[in-house]
Amino acid sequence: MALEAAWTGLTEAVKANSWLADPIAFALGFSESIVFFSWLVPSSVLLVALGSIHGAAGGSLVELWLAASAGCFLGDIASYLMGRTMKGTIERMWPLRAHPEWLPRAHAFMEKWGILGVIVGKFIGPLRPFIPLASGIAEMAWPQFLAASAVSSLVWAAVFLLPGVIGTLWLFD
Repeated sequence: MALEAAWTGLTEAVKANSWLADPIAFALGFSESIVFFSWLVPSSVLLVALGSIHGAAGGSLVELWLAASAGCFLGDIASYLMGRTMKGTIERMWPLRAHPEWLPRAHAFMEKWGILGVIVGKFIGPLRPFIPLASGIAEMAWPQFLAASAVSSLVWAAVFLLPGVIGTLWLFD
C-alpha cells in the first residue's frame, strides 16, 4: 500500500511537470555520448527510471524516445567533431590522459567493425562514448558515421526506455 501511494504521488508530480520529460531525456542522451559527461551522469539508469515514471504518468513515450535519441545523436556528432578537430591533443585531456588505453581500444574496435562498430559500440558501456570520438579521429566518412549513429541512437534510446515502461505496467497494472 505504501509503495503504491508513493508511486501515485510521484506520477502526479510527473504529470504536473510533464513538460520537463523531453528536455531531460534529450540531456541524458546527449551526456551519454560525450566522453567527459558520460562518466559523470548515469544516463542509462536514469533513462530506465524516466521511462517508467513518464509512462506511468501517461506521457507520450514516442516523444520521449525521439528526444533521448536526438540527444544521443547530437552528442555523437559533437564527439565525432571533437575527435576530428582535436586529434593529437584530445589524448592529453581528462579522462583520456589518466586512461591512455581507452581511446586505442575504441579506435581498434571501430576500425575492425566500421559502421557496425559504431552501432554495436553504443551498447558496450565502457566503449560507448569513445567510439564517436575515435570515428572522428580516424576520419570515418561523414555520411557513414551519421547513418550508423542515427540507427544506434534510436535503438539505444528504445532499449533503455522500454524496460522501465514494461516493468511499470507489469508492476502496477
